[in-house]
This record gives sequence, structure tokens and C-alpha cells, in this order.
Amino acid sequence: MIDPFGNYLCQRILELISQDDVCYVARKAREKIVLISHNQHGTRSIQKLIEVVKNKEIMELLGEALKNDVINLAKVY
Repeated sequence: MIDPFGNYLCQRILELISQDDVCYVARKAREKIVLISHNQHGTRSIQKLIEVVKNKEIMELLGEALKNDVINLAKVY
């Protein structure tokens, strides 16, 4: 997700895989979502992940993982 070129592949894959697979990726990404989101390439992958998730439970998990770092993530480094 944070690779300069790999993030494009990740975004494209997220558009094509099943919702079950999207949920799997979301659960795995949740563990390091803030770290991934701080990366200029990773943030695009996380944005695409949030865009394609349809499962309410997974949306809540991602929101929960991000909620304590919203201000920190909004700052420009």
C-alpha cells in the first residue's frame, strides 16, 4: 500500500475483488492504518479502501482505528 507504484496496483485490485476480500484487506490494514495513512502513497490506498467497503461493520472498524488520530492525520508534514 505504501509503495510508490504498488499503491496503484492495490487501488486497482480493491476495485475488482469481492466484498469478502475487501473486508479481509480492511481487517489486515486496520492493524497499521494510521501508519499507512501517514505515507503519501499509502493514504491513497486507504482512501480507496474506505471508498469500496460496503460492510457497515468493517466501516466501523476502520473508523474506530482512525478516530484517535484524526487531528494528527489532518496535519501536513
